[in-house]
Amino acid sequence: MSPAETMKKLNALYERVDSVYRKIAEQNDLSYNELMMLYMVEEDSELTQKKVGDVLNLPKSSVHVILMKLIRQGLLELTTGSNKKEKYIAATLEGQSRISKIRQETDRIESGALLSLPQKELSRFVKTAGVLVLRMQQETEELYGE
Repeated sequence: MSPAETMKKLNALYERVDSVYRKIAEQNDLSYNELMMLYMVEEDSELTQKKVGDVLNLPKSSVHVILMKLIRQGLLELTTGSNKKEKYIAATLEGQSRISKIRQETDRIESGALLSLPQKELSRFVKTAGVLVLRMQQETEELYGE
């Protein structure tokens, strides 16, 4: 298989994984990016709009629209950071409850899939994927610089 064919297959697989998270979002009356923001809030107590934009590759205006929608729904709020200018995105009590419910569903799906595979094969796959990503990053830096 040529490198182009391999990347095409890998990208198709990635899209199928992504479709699982889109389905989770849909079943919870969220968009994909709203779901990702809720996951990020759960994992980062100092989450900023800039971090969300960087991770999700979204412009500042899109992050703001998503954030405002989740604030209106009572799931998120803005809190003051270490300096008064900095604002962190945090879950409200209702948001924490909703995130917990979604996380349980997601964990069930991910765990069920991962535990169905032989651990040795899964470990090898994760290691190989990590090497592939690292090499792609190196090739990109060599071609385009940092």
